Amino acid sequence: MQRFTGLAGAVLAAVTAVGLAGCSTGPEKVAVDVSAGSAVLSDGEILRVDFGPHNAGIGNSWYLTTEPDRAVLADRGQDVDRECEMPGCDGTLHWEFAAVAPGQTTLVFRYCYRSRPDDCDPGPDRGPADPVTLLVTVR
Repeated sequence: MQRFTGLAGAVLAAVTAVGLAGCSTGPEKVAVDVSAGSAVLSDGEILRVDFGPHNAGIGNSWYLTTEPDRAVLADRGQDVDRECEMPGCDGTLHWEFAAVAPGQTTLVFRYCYRSRPDDCDPGPDRGPADPVTLLVTVR
């Protein structure tokens, strides 16, 4: 292995530091389970609400029934980390929100099995029968 010293070493270290600084992974993510009840994050962070196993092909659906105060949180939408690319594959559902400014807001989610919030049926032993509330504080 070649070792750099003096000016060459200093230049290499500076170039490496600048290169690594450009590899930022973006805003910090704060992950909470949908049943956590509350979450605290700093301005600029991302709230990632975890819903656990999910398979839309069998009728699993989570809905955001009370949207956040947009002055505090911005809805970035749902995402499913799938175990494969074929239809019907299981995955893990997440919903992300960006902290916009300090304040408090409430998110309300509803699990519905093969139905929608206006005629929601949580299904037998599939998900919570009642809406789930998450109080979010951005500081």
